[in-house]
Amino acid sequence: MKKVILRKRICKIAVIVLMFCVCTYFVREALSFKYGDGILGIEMLYKQEKDTIDVLILGSSHAFENINTAVLFDSYGIASYVLAGSVQPYWNSYYYLMEALKTQHPKLIILEAYGSAFNQEYSDHSRIIKNNLGIKDPIARAQSLMVSSPRDELENYFWDYRLWHSRYTELNASDASKYWEKPIYKYYKGFGINFATDSSLIRPDIDHIETGLSLYPKSEKYLRKIIELAKQENIPLLIVVSPFILSDNNQQQFIETKKIAGEYDVDFINFNESQYYDLMNLDFAMDFADSAHLNYRGNVKYTNVLAKMVLNRYDIPYHSMDEEKYITWKLNSKDIMGRTENEYLRKENNFSAYLNHMEKENYRVILVTEKGTEKLFKNPESKLLGIEAATLMPGRLYEFCNGRIEEYISDPQWSYQKELGNEMLEVEHSFVQNGMNLDIPSRVIWNGKEIISGEPGCYFIVYDIFSEELVEICRFYLDAEENEIKKQRY
Repeated sequence: MKKVILRKRICKIAVIVLMFCVCTYFVREALSFKYGDGILGIEMLYKQEKDTIDVLILGSSHAFENINTAVLFDSYGIASYVLAGSVQPYWNSYYYLMEALKTQHPKLIILEAYGSAFNQEYSDHSRIIKNNLGIKDPIARAQSLMVSSPRDELENYFWDYRLWHSRYTELNASDASKYWEKPIYKYYKGFGINFATDSSLIRPDIDHIETGLSLYPKSEKYLRKIIELAKQENIPLLIVVSPFILSDNNQQQFIETKKIAGEYDVDFINFNESQYYDLMNLDFAMDFADSAHLNYRGNVKYTNVLAKMVLNRYDIPYHSMDEEKYITWKLNSKDIMGRTENEYLRKENNFSAYLNHMEKENYRVILVTEKGTEKLFKNPESKLLGIEAATLMPGRLYEFCNGRIEEYISDPQWSYQKELGNEMLEVEHSFVQNGMNLDIPSRVIWNGKEIISGEPGCYFIVYDIFSEELVEICRFYLDAEENEIKKQRY
């Protein structure tokens, strides 16, 4: 009898412990930090198949917003990974490299050298979190935190639950596990596109600067440790400075960095020298997101030049898009290139050019016609996605996928619903007959919010099935005063 009671007690305790562990796991999953500009990069590194990364890129946002992994793979067959963090100092890059070398032995390490401009003993609170708390190995994380945090704050970072356990009021969509299941994160290789454009920037002139400026001692110490670790592992190292609006002091620090690299016979390229600006054909009014980062146009120019120089200097394998082992690189490229094309579509205001994009693979397009649609076509023989313009009457809906029509609604009164990803699109059209015919303009509702109601023209709801993003909702209409077709985005 006593044995039975004991077994029951043990079972109860085991159930309670199990429930506690499960609850703790889900609480941690919901509340822990999930920064895309630091933690995500190293967390995804652990998921890469052993010895598949041929070019490992270290550094700060100057690495992960400027060096495009899709261009490297699509155009040059280079399997690269950007292991970086926001404003990452060299000591964090060193520990990231230590972690990477546990599972990867790249053919080349590229160190983006913005860390040479880091002139402080410690990063700010947010960057300490981003550049340390993604490290899985508790010993490696502790070692990294020892040099990353002030002594009087170290305990809080070490026992990181103290920092995130009360984040309830800060929770948003990015804290849900489904948020990280989209291709942008599922096939993540460390690169993030910046779609902004700062047209106010002026090309810097640093060619006249010849004297160096000493690096902050701690920065120099860990720069040398990175170089020495690469040498120890017999892995070639290339140190680069990506294009940005640098100061004279920055340039002097990069001159000193080049000198240090020379001591170890390590290659160094500063892409801010005028010869490289010219080689890249950089447009400072169009190719920068801000003073520190290239945008979706600029990163392609820079990466192309960098890739050609890498292939001229180092022995890097070429990987086919069809290699099963590198399928995640192919899908990462598909996502990056697709979202880049989506940005070009959003900026396209020419009606004819816009229509040419509609047949793109992975596009689901909902077309709603209203009064004035017929005025967009100069002759009745013209076509819209294969449909005769003469049949494009007001109050109709067409659904296309990969350029082919899947649904067509022409009834006087209709209601249409479509779940796109985890979001809901609703469109409805009414025709009231009460002594007189009253054609009520269509309504478009996205996630419960009314977007469009009543204006003439041709409406496009464009959704990218692969990247799972709503590209845009817009209408094209004829401006009677200017006799010009115009676009309005919603």
